[in-house]
Order: sequence, then C-alpha cells, then structure tokens
Amino acid sequence: MRRVRLLNVILWMALVLTIFSGIFDLAFGTNPWRTLWFSLVLLLIEGIALLLMWQGYLDWAALFFVGMVWVVYSGLILITGGIYSPDVYGQMLVVLGAGLLLGWQAAGVFAVASIFWVVAVSYAGLWGFLDFSSVLDNTFGSRLVSYITQLVAVSVLLGLADQSIKNALKQASENAQKSNSIQAQLEATLDALPDMMFEVGPRGRILDYRAPKNSGINLAPESFLYKRFSEVLPEDASAVIADALNEASASGRSRGATYSMDVNGETRWFELSVSVKGTADGNLIALVREVTHRIESERRLKGDLKETAALARTDDLTGLLNRRAILEMAEAEFDRAQRQKKSVSLLLIDMFRLKEINDTHGHLTGDAALKLLAQVLRENRRRYDWVGRWGGDEFVVVLPGVGDEKALQMAERLLEQVQDTYVSLPDGGQERLRVSVGVSCFEEDEHENVTLETLLTQADKAMYQAKETGPNTAGVYQVKK
Repeated sequence: MRRVRLLNVILWMALVLTIFSGIFDLAFGTNPWRTLWFSLVLLLIEGIALLLMWQGYLDWAALFFVGMVWVVYSGLILITGGIYSPDVYGQMLVVLGAGLLLGWQAAGVFAVASIFWVVAVSYAGLWGFLDFSSVLDNTFGSRLVSYITQLVAVSVLLGLADQSIKNALKQASENAQKSNSIQAQLEATLDALPDMMFEVGPRGRILDYRAPKNSGINLAPESFLYKRFSEVLPEDASAVIADALNEASASGRSRGATYSMDVNGETRWFELSVSVKGTADGNLIALVREVTHRIESERRLKGDLKETAALARTDDLTGLLNRRAILEMAEAEFDRAQRQKKSVSLLLIDMFRLKEINDTHGHLTGDAALKLLAQVLRENRRRYDWVGRWGGDEFVVVLPGVGDEKALQMAERLLEQVQDTYVSLPDGGQERLRVSVGVSCFEEDEHENVTLETLLTQADKAMYQAKETGPNTAGVYQVKK
C-alpha cells in the first residue's frame, strides 16, 4: 500500500512538472522544438506507467517509468555534452526514484549504468568522437569525479535508508504482532473474568463498557454510554457507586462496596471495585461483579449460625434458656447491678410431684406439665426478665432492678397463675400444677463480697424451706441476710 501511494504521487508530480516545465520552455526557451518532443516523450512514459499501475501491474509500472526516464535522460546527455550536460542531475533523480520505487539494489544498478554511460559519452566527446567543443573546458576531471561521487553517495544513502526502513518496518511488524498477541490475551482474560468493566470519566460519565460473555445480564451500551450512573440506575445503587468513585478519585482505589438491583424481576447483588486508570485524563476503571450467590450463601450461613447459637442456648423441651444460658444472663445482670448500684432478684422454682407424675402417668405427661409451667413463666415475665430451666423440675427467673419486696409480690402473683393451671392426664383427668418458690435479692447497698453464687444458694435454701411446708401447699420464703 505504501508503494502504491508513493508511485501514484511520483507519477502525478512528474506529469504536472512535465506539463508546466514544457510550457515554460516553449515560452521562454531557446530550443522550443526539442522541448516539445522531450515533454511529449515524458508525458507518454508517465501515461503508460499510470495505466500499468491502474491495471495492478505495480512493479512493471515502476520499472517502466524509471527505466524509460533513465533512457530519455541518457539520450539528452549524449546530445548535450556528457558530464557537461545539466541533464546528469536528472539522471541522479532517476537513481533516487529507482531507490524509492524499486529498492536500493535497483538504485545501485541504475547508478552504475549512469556512471558508465556518462563516462563513455564524456570521453567520446573528449577524444573527438562526439562534438562537445562548445562545452569543453578545463573542469572535465573535477566534474566527472563530482558526478561519480554524488551518484555513489546517493546509492549508499539509499541503501542505508532502505535498510533502516526495512528494519523499522520489521520492528513495527514484530511490535504489531506482540501487540496483537497481548491484545488477544487481554481479550481472552477479560472474557474469562466474571466482571463487568466500566471506564468512567472525571465527571462521572460512562465512557466505555465491557461485559463478560454469557453473563446473563443484557445491557444495551447505548442505554448508558456517556451517561452518569445516577441517570440509569436506582438511587440506592447509584449512591453506593458515587461514593466508591469519589473514594477512588481521592485515594486511588475503592474496594468491597456492594449494592442490590432488581434485574428481570429478581434481586441481584453486585460488588464494586474502582481504581484510577493511571492516564493523564484521570479516568477511572470500575469492575462490577455479581455476587448474588455469595450474598445469599452468607445470609443462609448467618441464619444457620444464628439458629445453631440459639439452639445451643435453648432447652429442647420447654424452649426456655438452658442452664448455661440462664447462668450467663444472671451473671451479666448481677455484674450490671453491682456497677450501677441497683437491685437484682432471683426466683428459684421447683415443681411438686414431677417424679410421681412420670411414674404414674408416663414421661409424656411429665413433659407436658413442664411445658405448661414454662408457658406460665414466659407469659408472666417482664420483657427484660430472663427465664430458664435450671435442670429437671427446677426453673430460674432473673429480675433486674427488682428489690426484695417487689420480688415477693411477683412470686406470689406467679403462684396464683400456677395454681390455676392443670395438666391433662391420659385417663381423662387433670392434675393441678404445684410449685414452691425461693426468693433471694441483691440490694443496691449490699456488700461487694456478695456474689451470684451467694444469691443462688440463698434462693435454693428459700425454695427448700417452702417445700418443707408440705407437698400439697405452696409458699414463698426469703432468707434474711
């Protein structure tokens, strides 16, 4: 393609120069007929060369043009005085043209031919075989040496230039191949990545976009190219993206921002990473990866962990806190009461005749009785009280902020509720639930040496004092401190 353009330019330039120089010589020259014939011959050569080029014979067109012009100038040199002829410079131009169109080897051939021709013609005139008497002078030797030197120099320079051009073209070709290889690798890498890529300008407009193949997200580039995210995405999503872009502009990058969008009727989650492109234009590269599966898996895992943690703290039968969990809550409330100098009370509750119910009516009936008692305790607690199963037929209620008098009142109300509760028996009868309750209290002015273990021991003693009143009665007792 480069040679076609070069040959086209040279031929048209030669055509125009031939026409204008011919007109000028006809108007002001001393030998108009010679100028006319010379111009017509050159026009014919240039026209034939153009026709050959248009027919696709590029090499033949170049060779014909250079060769015929060289013949014309050689004829002029023969007529006008050999080395003394001004047309030797035209022959130099032919050598230059040969180098440009056919290569430096062709230029060397034409240069050698030109030297032999000029030398032969010049010495023919010098020895009298040709009549050059009108132009001969004492500069013959210097002219000949200068001409040969100039032709050799032109040939050498053409060779060096041609070799440099070939090296440059070879290097450019290798660089292009490497670039194409890198581009292909980059394309393959980007296709393999599950990320959407956006190039964002300094003013927040989307300048370029690339999506992985088979991503399942069909986004028409024309719908958001050269727009801001706020113009094409929901407000919540665009706000997250805007914050990430601002962070990347300020610090160089932003990672881990997530947002959700409704896509085809489904909630899809995306994670955004942004970094500065590193070019002078200040553009940002934003990578968006769909993480719906990961987010849903994390939520399910959190739910499972939460459920597992809850199960680990829950009594399987009653659904109340188990012994470990109620002890943790009791310790926390006791520590808070000590720090804030407030009261906290414990109720230790024991169910009467659970073993007899199990032995007489079966363990299912005994389990039903425990569930009923747990339900009564749950329904009669305050929202910030803690209720748990201490073990077997015993239960604990932690009452934050409650002193001894109020604790006694709450225990009595609880007894009233329990006495009105009956468990159904397998034979169709009913058994009234009966309990004994022990109360202990840590008052706000209590000594610091009092511990939770002290309160539990006091509540246990109070409960056994209540049980000693008889199996068919219920009472509340407090250990005096």
